[in-house]
Amino acid sequence: MATTFVGFAIVQSALEAMQEAVNVAGQNVANATTPGYSRERAQLVTEPTVVQAGTGGPVTDAVLGTGVNIANVERVVESYLNAAVRNAQSNASYQDQVVAFLQNAQSLYNEPGANGLSSTMQKFFTDLATLSQDPQSSAARAVVGQDAANVAAQFNTLASGLSQLGTALEGDLATQVGQVNQALSQVASLNQEIQNAQIQGMSANSLLDQRDQILAQLSQSMAIQVGTDASGNLTVTDAATGALLVDGQSYGQLATNGTLGGVAAAAWQVVEQGLPTTPGGAAPPAALADITSGQIGADLTLLGGTAYPAGTTPPAYFGALAPPGSSAYGQSLQAGLDQVAATLAGAINALQLNGYYLDSSGSPVSAASPPVPFFINGAAATQTNPPSGIGAANLAVNPAILSAPYEIAAAQTASAGDGSNALAMADYGQSTQPSAAVPLYSGQVSALGVQVAAALSQQTTNKSLLTQAKNMQQSVSGVSLNEEFANLTQYQDVYTAAAKAMGAMQTMLATLLSVVP
Repeated sequence: MATTFVGFAIVQSALEAMQEAVNVAGQNVANATTPGYSRERAQLVTEPTVVQAGTGGPVTDAVLGTGVNIANVERVVESYLNAAVRNAQSNASYQDQVVAFLQNAQSLYNEPGANGLSSTMQKFFTDLATLSQDPQSSAARAVVGQDAANVAAQFNTLASGLSQLGTALEGDLATQVGQVNQALSQVASLNQEIQNAQIQGMSANSLLDQRDQILAQLSQSMAIQVGTDASGNLTVTDAATGALLVDGQSYGQLATNGTLGGVAAAAWQVVEQGLPTTPGGAAPPAALADITSGQIGADLTLLGGTAYPAGTTPPAYFGALAPPGSSAYGQSLQAGLDQVAATLAGAINALQLNGYYLDSSGSPVSAASPPVPFFINGAAATQTNPPSGIGAANLAVNPAILSAPYEIAAAQTASAGDGSNALAMADYGQSTQPSAAVPLYSGQVSALGVQVAAALSQQTTNKSLLTQAKNMQQSVSGVSLNEEFANLTQYQDVYTAAAKAMGAMQTMLATLLSVVP
């Protein structure tokens, strides 16, 4: 038959379980604002029942409960929501990097503005028109020479600024690769710690939270897929290339501007060394990783260091800062600026070399004695006529023009006072032909503005999607103080009732003992 002390054991289990449940709720409340914390829940289970043999009469065999117990303290998480957040984070980080770059590039151009290249070129053309009205004026010639020098200097400055943006992207790419390698190592290490804790029957909840945080940080750099292998080990795969990067305690690595697995990478490319896809298998050969998401994906896209799948149209800013000699250089901002500089220099030099300049005494010099080029390749050791290899970074005004402005070929004839060639140069600045320097430059600036607007719109969309994904994740894994307060009240009520039951049993036992001889 059931003894009097069975009731004490049942009530004691309730007291202990409620105390532990209160501790779990307190842990949730304490970490309500802790980044990466997933709320915990005490799993209450009924203790196994026992059969008590009866003694006959009114006391028969009975199946009795033995109380309550906490089987486990579980993390409340949904893996698909965590995956959704990682995917949204990867897309948002990509777009944030693109927007930051495009806005920085746009600020370099400073268009429209009084100090932009458009204004500087227009002043050059305006002063050429003024020179055409008084071609004998040494002062007007000096102004034109200085204007031209200002135009060249602004091209140089823009080219330098774009180059610095490219260097910054390459530096960020290297930093991101280093952070990814560190994160992969940390995930593999935590896999081991989590496995050890579970084998020993200890709670691994805090370690699981740490691992999820690192995976979330990893998704900022690149898109990943998280799963488990046949042994239950957590795996991390590059979503773009399919390379296995973490499997249990093993992890792969990335490299840039160096060699990994025998594959050399340029500064704007990433090499990836994955893990064997089958236990004991050979690791796949290292290969260039065409990552197109996350901050690494943005860096590679802007530098033109990644390849898009066949049939996929790269974004308009693909290769925006592709270095000279790379496959994407032809559509980069640098290449566009080089094209404008070469076009401007070529058109002005063509007119200059076919015109008439003045000698030191102010008399027109026949075209039979060719004028010097107006613009030259300032980086060339030996000058050609006409100059070759002119780009935005090396565009310069011929020193002969600056030191002796009478070298400007303002005339098309030997007639004194002829300024028709200077006027032709000025008219070139008003050309609306798309291939002319000014419209060409304006088109590039406009295209950049369109790209910035589109990127900002996409950034807003991606941020909204990320916020939605995080809100859904928080609705499951986040701590609700109202819910925890309700749970605490419930646990307290049960604890109070169990204490009263304990008191009643003590009174009954005392009464029984008082009548026993």
